[in-house]
Amino acid sequence: MNSSLTLCRLCCFQASTFSSCSSSLSVCSKKKPLVFLGSPQVAATVLDSLLSTSSAPDSLFEVAAIVTQPPSRRNRGRNMMPSPVAQYALDRGFSSDLIFTPERAGEDMFLSNLKALQPELCITAAYGNILPSKFLKIPPLGTVNIHPSLLPLYRGAAPVQRALQDGVKETGVSLAFTVRTLDAGPVITCERLEVDDQIKLLLANLRVLCSQAPDLLELLFSEGSKLLIRELPSIFDGSARVKAQLQDDSKATLAPKITPEESWLSFDEEALVLHNKVRAFAGWPGTRAKILVVDKKDGQHKILELKIITTRVCSHNTIAGNGVDEITFAKGALAFPCGGCTALEVLEVQLPGKKVVSATAFWNGLRGYIVIIGHDLLVFSNICLMDESCQLWSIVGLIQHLVYIDSDGSILSIRIRQSPGTNPLKGEARAVRLACDLAADYEGRSIMLEGNSLEVIRQIKDQQATPDWLIEGEITTVRQLLSRHNLWQLNWLPRTANMLAHNVAKWGLLSGSIGDFLSMDVPLALLTCKDFE
Repeated sequence: MNSSLTLCRLCCFQASTFSSCSSSLSVCSKKKPLVFLGSPQVAATVLDSLLSTSSAPDSLFEVAAIVTQPPSRRNRGRNMMPSPVAQYALDRGFSSDLIFTPERAGEDMFLSNLKALQPELCITAAYGNILPSKFLKIPPLGTVNIHPSLLPLYRGAAPVQRALQDGVKETGVSLAFTVRTLDAGPVITCERLEVDDQIKLLLANLRVLCSQAPDLLELLFSEGSKLLIRELPSIFDGSARVKAQLQDDSKATLAPKITPEESWLSFDEEALVLHNKVRAFAGWPGTRAKILVVDKKDGQHKILELKIITTRVCSHNTIAGNGVDEITFAKGALAFPCGGCTALEVLEVQLPGKKVVSATAFWNGLRGYIVIIGHDLLVFSNICLMDESCQLWSIVGLIQHLVYIDSDGSILSIRIRQSPGTNPLKGEARAVRLACDLAADYEGRSIMLEGNSLEVIRQIKDQQATPDWLIEGEITTVRQLLSRHNLWQLNWLPRTANMLAHNVAKWGLLSGSIGDFLSMDVPLALLTCKDFE
């Protein structure tokens, strides 16, 4: 027997030869041989039901073999571990020689060994490999799959996750014959489960809290195993094939595999959409968000990546609708402002490499900081318009901004407020600092400064000068950036920094956005050298 196909060889278990095991099956028992295929922990629930039922003296069948995914590296030690189904079978005393772990279900040696067992029926539950026609032709009674959706809805690899992501009001589990087209075979029976907005499953008269995908997945496979045991007699006598209903392909929906790239939350979407996504992606890959943490005293900032663990939709609109990206805390939850005048309350979070903590514990560690939704943040700066030659100066005065700029150079949002500052050069110094930040982050995008900014650069360049209008502790940083990027070489630098300050102020005035900490999308024209209209 090919050693790559058996768990006993891969994991160094001692066992008798395959031929003696297979021959003993036909001699010792008249029960119908059944082969089970499954891999994750939820499939172990189905295997448990099959093994327990088959152990009864009057059982119609016995589990002749188990097919599962090959051992893989898991846990922090990255050790080679058998699949949860294989481990469960071994713990139950199942012969390691009868646990097959092919890389693909179409491998010739594997199919040869499967034929030797002469299985009457195969059962699949989250196996994880496509079954070719050569496999499907082996069991005379066919292959029956437990699929955690109401087929033909959510055919594919992630039916539970996609159903929760869509916020469905009803879900369920189906028992269906397997055909070559994915999850498209005749349905023997199904079990329906109503789901309310809080993801509490209504099962008979019992309300089961099942807030996220791993919980729902476990429940559906548990119900699916009960369906299977109930229907096995009809499958073995052939009546299940007669009563099975063909699926209406016109009503089919797909449930494609989840990818890690989908895990990022976009707070432009409504809170309910994000809440559903958090529930759907729980476990793996999870949902993530970036936040900007700003020190209230000196403006120093850092970007944190959070894994969002549990959430709820805010039931009131005290935060929603004010256009603010600032994250607040109340009643044990972090409130994230979202699209559509809604807010998402985050109850538990996790920093990379850390344990899951409550929102309360996380917030207590951020005393003295402002917390802001991070978007795709590459640039953070304050700039000020303090040019008395600009007619806007007499109207709007000094403007402070937080500028969020995407990787393609487009501004995502700008937070604006009026400031009581009075020194024009201090404002220009902030503009110089923004120009330095832009140049540092975008190689090839040069910055031109003019007007009072030239005086700022001249004084900064003078190592003997200690301008009192510079922010304390910032002069050294600005000098280093200026030296590195040569911002005073005006002959090759396109205009940006002053025009950016001018345009932001003008845009804010014309759009009615001047106020306390407003945030919204603004045109890319703000980064151009043209006067913003």
